Amino acid sequence: DPRFADNPARVQNQAALYAMLDAIFLQRKTSEWIEIMDEAGIPASPVNSVVEMLRHPQTAALDLIQNLPGASSVVLGLPVSYDGRRPVPRSASPALGADTETILGAYMRKNIVCEE
Repeated sequence: DPRFADNPARVQNQAALYAMLDAIFLQRKTSEWIEIMDEAGIPASPVNSVVEMLRHPQTAALDLIQNLPGASSVVLGLPVSYDGRRPVPRSASPALGADTETILGAYMRKNIVCEE
């Protein structure tokens, strides 16, 4: 189809191309398409939702979900390792305004003008 012969043509006709591909891809499960692509030597991977990513075995294997010290929540860890170790969070973020005095205290005390 000349509408899809090269990349500029595919970009120009992407709405038609995507409609055709969507109809084809809906005929099988994602896992089936991944297997077909693997067998054909085509690099492919599913695009996971956030929930699917959080439940994926690789997420657990990489220890990407980490407890946040000082908080009742968890966070996504950095997907990198340094010297074979993944950085871990040291503490929760401070509450709003908790560090204002520490960070701006001296500045604020010097620059506050009191009118009396």
